[in-house]
Amino acid sequence: AAAAVVTLAVALSIYMSNYISSEKEGKTLIQPGTQQAQLTLSDGSVIDVHRKEVSVVVDGVQVKYKKGVLSYQPTVTTQHEEKNIEEQSGKSNELVIPRGGENTVILADGTTVHLNAGSKLTYPVRFAGKRRIVRLEGEAYFDVAGDENHPFVVQTHLGEITVLGTEFNVNAYADTPVCYTTLVHGKVKFSTLNAETVTLSPGEQAVVFANSSTKRKVDLEEYVGWVDGMYIFNDRPLGDIMKTFERWYDIQVYYETPNLRDITYSGNLKRYGTINSFLDALELTGDLTYKISGRNISVSYTHLTLPCFLVAMCCTFSAWALPSQDKTVTLKLHNVSIETVLDAVKKQTGVNMLYNSQMFKGVPSVSLDVKNERWDTTLKLVLNPQGFDYVMKDGIVVIRKQKRENRVRGMVTDSHGEPIPGASIIVKGTRTGTSTNIE
Repeated sequence: AAAAVVTLAVALSIYMSNYISSEKEGKTLIQPGTQQAQLTLSDGSVIDVHRKEVSVVVDGVQVKYKKGVLSYQPTVTTQHEEKNIEEQSGKSNELVIPRGGENTVILADGTTVHLNAGSKLTYPVRFAGKRRIVRLEGEAYFDVAGDENHPFVVQTHLGEITVLGTEFNVNAYADTPVCYTTLVHGKVKFSTLNAETVTLSPGEQAVVFANSSTKRKVDLEEYVGWVDGMYIFNDRPLGDIMKTFERWYDIQVYYETPNLRDITYSGNLKRYGTINSFLDALELTGDLTYKISGRNISVSYTHLTLPCFLVAMCCTFSAWALPSQDKTVTLKLHNVSIETVLDAVKKQTGVNMLYNSQMFKGVPSVSLDVKNERWDTTLKLVLNPQGFDYVMKDGIVVIRKQKRENRVRGMVTDSHGEPIPGASIIVKGTRTGTSTNIE
């Protein structure tokens, strides 16, 4: 009988070892986007700039591509031409960034434009009118060269933005009914299709629909962080987050039920990591799980069986990459939300976090007074008394509800129903699954 118990334990061990091994071997890693773009010249010729060196002269302008940057440099002749006509009539180029790509273009006036995945920018080879006009479909960050006599205009499907010299981000994808214009420096004016005007100051954002527009204060990093290699989202629906990732990772996401799209999350993640790191962290919240098939990702609510639960836990512990615990925080906060504390810790330490922002609703306010305290200790001081804890995955701190474990002791019997001395089974039940230990 004792041998039977040992055999069972060994069999389970071998089964789980093989199961975990096959899971690891079959795991598909989806890499982030890369620098790539397709340039259409004014004569209709098309160049994949990331595959072929570009060095041509178009309409008196030297066009070059090097290390992810397409640049337009006017020649001595064109630099001295007068800009005295109503609008530009010169030749235009079109730069298309595919899904899974990004690129930068320096226009002839010195304006730098960072283009995100799935975007298209149409612009003149050289500006030759009273206004410097470009047209955008998608998302781009503009660092506009100052020129008070020649306003810079960005046209979108929902209106146009006029500036003199400034930095701002525009998100205006053709497949969405809204355009977001976020101002970092300077001043811009958004003119809508129905003749409304929205003027922005730094830190403000214009939210424009076909028939309405509003202005609001925003956290700039959430909307321009992608330029610096970070994705930051605050209380953002999963559907919106995944829409961004669909473009950047060139994937398609499918949901078990539509309401999965409405679960809101807050966090900050590295733009140039695999999407698997985000998905694995998402699983650790306990809300959902995922499957990858090619470039398709299926998301569903968590329904874990015994093997899946154990595999998930084994993979988690082996893959943890801990943020430096030497980072400290100094905070003095009174009667604030847990999210306010988490945001302060993120800003002081740069630690990447992910959590379901809905789970803090109804949680009492907290107070905190720490000086040069380790960030992990600070999190425990705030989270544990409120019934939360955290785990870490690939450098991401995942905050979740504390797991409640119940133990039920049983006995091992032989085929005749007689207890086997010295043998027992402990069943551990948690909110995400069940595991069994054999003693």
